[in-house]
Amino acid sequence: MSVEIADYINVAARANELGCKVPVGIAVMPDNFATATSRAKLLIQGEGSTLKTLLRNDGLAVSDLLPDGERFSFIHNKSHDWQALLFIAASLWSNDRTAVSVALSVVSNYLTDYFRGAPSHQIRLGVVVEKTPDRTYKQITYEGSVAGLAALDEAIRRVCDE
Repeated sequence: MSVEIADYINVAARANELGCKVPVGIAVMPDNFATATSRAKLLIQGEGSTLKTLLRNDGLAVSDLLPDGERFSFIHNKSHDWQALLFIAASLWSNDRTAVSVALSVVSNYLTDYFRGAPSHQIRLGVVVEKTPDRTYKQITYEGSVAGLAALDEAIRRVCDE
């Protein structure tokens, strides 16, 4: 299990540059958001659409980055691993800290069922966190088993409270 924290690009500026909506609350992010040469080249993990549906079904508002009517291209991994990238806005953290824990709980419950009976699995869940008051961004990346996801929740709290 590992948790890494690194600086991330200015999400709002990059969204504007690509002609995307600036995310608010929680959003499922494309893996190549920082490097894509155009909006049409943005790629999201196949698990991303499932994750968006699960979060919405649990009552969490999930922001869309693309203009209405557009969809991301998908990456489909042919392994037993699972990965996704989420965005957490500073406004969500300051107004409803429990929403982040709820979102991670939704992911954890889903993955526990998804991998039930699987001999081995690895998850990689990244969370891009917008920090206030300076509007900087950090990416927290967790790699490990479902059981270790609590470490990601703790890391998000530490970064947001800095």
